[in-house]
Amino acid sequence: MINWHITDLCESYEEVRRPLLRLARTGFVMKRMTDLHVLIDEISATYDIPESAFLKDWRARLKAERYWRMKGFASCLERLLESYRCNADELLTLLAYDFRKYSEDIYTPYEREIISYVYEQVCNECDVCMVSVPKWFIPRHEITEENVNYLWRNGDYLWQNVNVNVERAPGGDLCVYQTAIWSELNHPHVTRLLGACHVGVGTFYVVEESDGITQNVLSRLDQAAQLWAMNTPHQSLWELLLGIALGLQYLHERGIVSGRVSPDKLLVSTTSNMANFFGGDLMLLSRVHPACTETFEF
Repeated sequence: MINWHITDLCESYEEVRRPLLRLARTGFVMKRMTDLHVLIDEISATYDIPESAFLKDWRARLKAERYWRMKGFASCLERLLESYRCNADELLTLLAYDFRKYSEDIYTPYEREIISYVYEQVCNECDVCMVSVPKWFIPRHEITEENVNYLWRNGDYLWQNVNVNVERAPGGDLCVYQTAIWSELNHPHVTRLLGACHVGVGTFYVVEESDGITQNVLSRLDQAAQLWAMNTPHQSLWELLLGIALGLQYLHERGIVSGRVSPDKLLVSTTSNMANFFGGDLMLLSRVHPACTETFEF
């Protein structure tokens, strides 16, 4: 299925200001181009349409364009590397991710050669042996939204043809640590994590889309007190509280606690009345100072 408008895809690619970050999208962009070519071929075969001179020229131009882009990256690599001497985590992660995902089926031999060479040179320049890409890593350019320039605006997001929600995350090692814990959890009252991006500006979590608008639990309880008084709200209220308790119990049984249990972490769907615990700020109990595990009275 083609879910990317080719014009938007190319414009988004060209708008990336740092050339080597564009290089790190090579497989991603070419996979969509390949899908388009396959679709055109299937339509032509189905309706017995001969390939036009325009399509032949387009394929030849794309092949040449791929070659000359790699040639350009290789010829000015030394100059391009200057901006990565201090911090190349984002570039190395994106290069490794794209290579791992697309090098066998999508890359041309020359693209494989150049991208491998660039990766090695960046590692040498920054004195880094290698970068490990977590299995849960999702790069920003794989998330689509009605207006891709506003990643944090409320709206519909897509990842791998699935509707998702995007939430802010801490950057660097803290994001890696918390995501490694959260990604292993599977419980109906703990929001399911699909992946995260821990590098670059604007790190984020990608979580399953809720069935309806969510609000924090205090807002829902307040509404219940004001609006549901005539509709026997007690069962609904107890279901919400039970869901929260079950989610926390699931975490505690695995030696996991939240660094900050607050109303904004306890979400309730407006349609299913399901309470979920949002998994940010998770940590293993073994890494928590004993003084932080005392029971507080309210």
